[in-house]
Amino acid sequence: MTARRRQKRPWRQLDDGYGARSPRVNRPPRNCRQSVEDLRIRDEFLNSTVDFGRIVVHGHTPSERPEVLPNRINVDTGAFATGRLTCVVLESAQPRFLMTA
Repeated sequence: MTARRRQKRPWRQLDDGYGARSPRVNRPPRNCRQSVEDLRIRDEFLNSTVDFGRIVVHGHTPSERPEVLPNRINVDTGAFATGRLTCVVLESAQPRFLMTA
């Protein structure tokens, strides 16, 4: 099996953290919106205080400002609705954010 044919992991390891994307477990067809299972997985993750061993950087959960918690950083500031795109710079112990508009 070639690298291109392998299933992508739902995360990407960075130097000091992980970048996550929504898991593909029991994913409904693209024409369906979020399933109950997707919401359960999301809520379980967002409410978790588990130390993952690294900081998880994620999106897909819009908030007015970036959210920084001990185990995760949410950089989704709702660019589709607000026009404000956010990224996080992890060069030191304190994250720094770059935002448009």
